[in-house]
Amino acid sequence: MGAADVARGADTFKVEGRKHGADDGCGRWDEQVVFTAAVRVLFWKTLARTRVHQDIDASNPEHVRVSFRLLQSDLMSHLTGQWELQQLAAAGPGTPAVTKVTYTFEMWPKGVPSGLRFMPGLMEAVKGAVRREVAQLLDKVHYVASKVRPGVSVRDALLQVSAECNASGGSFKLLQQALTTTNSSSSSGSGSDVEFGTAAAAGAAAPTANTVQCHALVDDFEVDSEDADDDDMVELGSECYSDADGQETAAALQN
Repeated sequence: MGAADVARGADTFKVEGRKHGADDGCGRWDEQVVFTAAVRVLFWKTLARTRVHQDIDASNPEHVRVSFRLLQSDLMSHLTGQWELQQLAAAGPGTPAVTKVTYTFEMWPKGVPSGLRFMPGLMEAVKGAVRREVAQLLDKVHYVASKVRPGVSVRDALLQVSAECNASGGSFKLLQQALTTTNSSSSSGSGSDVEFGTAAAAGAAAPTANTVQCHALVDDFEVDSEDADDDDMVELGSECYSDADGQETAAALQN
């Protein structure tokens, strides 16, 4: 990515490089991955890099785990988390199996002293930023899953979505905007299979001081602002469901 990508608003966390480590030959291996992200502070734009260590356990195709921890980042001083993909039993004959995708992590932005967590509005701003980025991540996962059907693998769906992104200007956000515009201008009763964005549920109770709730596509997720033992971290858990095989989905998420 270059300056043009930054100016256009490149997708968050593009994979720049990957270095494979130990592999036991039974579906368990580790690797180091370098991501780049477009960052904008007022009128200043740049590309920030993040390097993480990942441990992948795909020894059981029906229950795959991808855990990660921060090695170095221009954006964060702390990051740990895990993807977990678990294939659930089919609801009945002729019903496709469903994969439960769970994504959890905790992080703290770089350059923000932990003591400032008591500053009014700071944690709310951090939670809001995390919520927006994770909501878009869930948007991507669900949109890819919506393309998966008999004869169309997760990798094929990823290639299809990638082509759609390129045709929309090279950004998933631009693709979202294009689809939203198309859906809003279409005739009533012909709604989209996929809805984008996050919004508080209509009539939902006001969030407490420790929890912010919002909705991203299929399911709810919560951003817990403080933990009893380590209240300077932002902890997040989310779940979504898709018709996809766990091992293949895990591989797709890493590419």
